[in-house]
Amino acid sequence: MGEQRLPGGFLPPDPGGPEPDLAQRPAAPPEPGPQPGGYAPPAHAEPGPQAPPPPGPGAAVPTSADNGPAVLGFCLSLSSAGLLLMSAGLSSLVSVGLAIPGMLQSRKGSRRVEEGLTTRNASLASAGWVIGIVSLVLSVVATIVWIVLAIAFATNEDVRRDFEREFDRQYEEQRSSAGVALMVCARLVGAALS
Repeated sequence: MGEQRLPGGFLPPDPGGPEPDLAQRPAAPPEPGPQPGGYAPPAHAEPGPQAPPPPGPGAAVPTSADNGPAVLGFCLSLSSAGLLLMSAGLSSLVSVGLAIPGMLQSRKGSRRVEEGLTTRNASLASAGWVIGIVSLVLSVVATIVWIVLAIAFATNEDVRRDFEREFDRQYEEQRSSAGVALMVCARLVGAALS
């Protein structure tokens, strides 16, 4: 029999030791017999408590990423409240649009914790729910206020005149303060150049 070479010119390794005899089988354990005192265990005895098998490669272990709805709900609710406060209520419709999905996602995250699917981010889910409710209520109130102001501005001549006077007054103040600031800057630049 000739040598078999593997691709690349290498020889396979030699087997280590004699081949095992597969015809012999190990002897079966002896049947339990009577024990001292005349007691014999039952033939169908159940095994004692066993440790659970280790998780396999496909087993899911809860992580912080497993409760994404809680994190998403918190972020949406917080964005809704922040946008509402930063815009003085002008973005109330957008805030309503962020608060509702924020509340829904926060509730979904809370359910995942209650069902035992994960133990992570339970506090974010609760905070997202509360912030979402507060933001939704404030957004609805701001929307109503802006609608009432728009109706009053459109229908009442006195409100319109008062608004125009206030707008003109603020414009003149800003223009005069901008003019003063511009003159101060021009003098500073002139002094630096001379």
